[in-house]
Amino acid sequence: MNFKKILREPLFYSVLLLAIVLPIIIFAQPEISDVKLIRNNIPDSIKLPYKVNNMPRDEVFFVSFNLRVKHEIAKVNIIPDDCIQEILINGKKFPLDGIQGLCDCEKGANFDFSGYIQNGLNLFEIRIINSGGGPAGFNIESSNGLKLFPLIYYIFGLISIVSLILILKKFKFTLSGQLSDKQHKILFVLILLSACFLRLWGFGDYPAGLNQDEAIMAYDAYADLFYGMDQNGNHNSVYNVSWGGGQSMGYNYVMRPFIKVFGLNIITVRLPMLIISIVSLFFFYQLLKHLFSASIALLGLFILSFNPWHIMISRWALDCNLAPLIFLPAIYFAILSSKKPILFILSMFLFGCAGYGYAALLMLYVVFIPLMVWHVFYNKTLPTKYAIFGFLTFGLVSAPLAMWMFINTFDFPAFNFLWLYIPRMTVLRSTSTVSFDFDNFKRFGELMLTGNDGLISNAIQPFGVLYPFMLIFILFGIYVLFVKYRSLAFEMKFWFISAVILALSINININRINMIFIPLVFLATLGVAEIGKQARFVVPILSGFIIIMTACFANVYFSNFNQNNQYMYFNRYDHAIEYAIQNSSPKSTIYISGVNAPYVFALYVTKLHPQKFINTVVYANPNGEIRHVSSFDRFITGVPHVLNPGETGVFHRNEVNNNMKHHAKKITPFGNFLVVEN
Repeated sequence: MNFKKILREPLFYSVLLLAIVLPIIIFAQPEISDVKLIRNNIPDSIKLPYKVNNMPRDEVFFVSFNLRVKHEIAKVNIIPDDCIQEILINGKKFPLDGIQGLCDCEKGANFDFSGYIQNGLNLFEIRIINSGGGPAGFNIESSNGLKLFPLIYYIFGLISIVSLILILKKFKFTLSGQLSDKQHKILFVLILLSACFLRLWGFGDYPAGLNQDEAIMAYDAYADLFYGMDQNGNHNSVYNVSWGGGQSMGYNYVMRPFIKVFGLNIITVRLPMLIISIVSLFFFYQLLKHLFSASIALLGLFILSFNPWHIMISRWALDCNLAPLIFLPAIYFAILSSKKPILFILSMFLFGCAGYGYAALLMLYVVFIPLMVWHVFYNKTLPTKYAIFGFLTFGLVSAPLAMWMFINTFDFPAFNFLWLYIPRMTVLRSTSTVSFDFDNFKRFGELMLTGNDGLISNAIQPFGVLYPFMLIFILFGIYVLFVKYRSLAFEMKFWFISAVILALSINININRINMIFIPLVFLATLGVAEIGKQARFVVPILSGFIIIMTACFANVYFSNFNQNNQYMYFNRYDHAIEYAIQNSSPKSTIYISGVNAPYVFALYVTKLHPQKFINTVVYANPNGEIRHVSSFDRFITGVPHVLNPGETGVFHRNEVNNNMKHHAKKITPFGNFLVVEN
């Protein structure tokens, strides 16, 4: 290939200019919809719960706060725990347009405040009626819109795709000088070591503190393991009732051997996810190696190892993130089964197990399993007897979960099935998560472009779930997979198609559509590899970009992450409760507040027998999707005006008023929390 001739080609300079300008366009976007809540002159995170504890039923209260915005077209999502009656913005009444009295809504209302807000501080006053008694409040979070993105972003994206296609047609050369076996092994080890370092460094300290989902899942696993029942009195449930709407049980079961051997602590809670996520890297590598080549497999291993989403999910224990990590080896064994048919049964077993990692897979399977049936029988990829046994295995494994969905959809009673329990929920979560709304298309597009859903536990700006510049390679990878490799990797095609349909059928955030991200990395790998065959400079330049971005991501994650996520993970709150218990008399009252679902952490620390919890618990909303515990045993949820003699409280430092401080005998700090003794 004549390099001097290439330098004279106008297309070369166009592509070079695009390679320089496109990252600038992506990363230099204005911070649209940058919203911050300012209350009592204390800047808080974008999403902050405002709580009023022990509020009488039907009592009306006003909440005033300042909202700082950088753009007049910013939208705000208000998620009320109770009923909104009126909104005033800078003294001007905002029309609620038919949603007056919006109550107990997880999705919330996406209010377009254009024309009502101004750059800088805006005074919001919200009139709320407490619909259920007990705790009352609301959440506020920012919400982007597709119209806020500069049109030039889309234009450059289109130009990028066209340019990459032109590169393939213009520069017809292939990779020469493939890596030797020794070089391949060295790079493989270096990538895996780097991946392990990114996931192991400061493990248990980043994120600092448990999230309420981790704490309640850990307690239920411990209780069922040692007491034979969880907080709701159920044993070996197929789906955990938890606080009402429930949690998937897969990770609960995976966690139990670690708790049995090493005890209940933050490391044993998160360690299974860490191990499984690292193992998933190996399966991803083997999948690509089997389908394509060792060099493409190494590239895919590199991209997934340095992927922000994969790094973040490996470091904490959110139940639904187990599902894609189980689904991946299931896909791998399904592909291998064309040569070793017995592996198809193992594959179908793992597909069934993945549903217990994330119950939304029941919707995904409505698309995925029929496609697999068509592929296996129409293309005759394996002997009929193995196909039948495989699909029967899937049916048997997933049957208890399907029964659970059936009885909760059609109001049948709970029952025992073999050694499992099929429970009734207070509310089936699909009522708040499933949505066949055209708005899902817009939000899906937003998330793919920004890689962010506003939850710092899911993604960190500007890195997102996939580095923004990877989107171009994903789009090209779709072309490569469905056109060039039309007769290969049917299972990955089915995974991608069904994951997209699932994403468009639910109220989107990153953890709810987590099934799509491994297929996206797969597509990105194919896109990069195909372009790299035609333009050798692409792979090393892109690899350098990824390494630089990962270094920046790690710098942010291991420096500012814990400071910015204090309303998602509650560092030292469990220590504060433990201290309060140790320094108070056994029958004295302990007030708990300052975090989401504080009772969860009290159960986690005390390891209270579930039967005692069941006998003493008082729910403010016993039939709610998220049940609020008013009290149990010696614990009361809320902040009293003053502590009586002998009482102790564990509060966020902003909840402790001067009167309480004045009467306290002792106040002991634990990070953002205070133990107040009287």
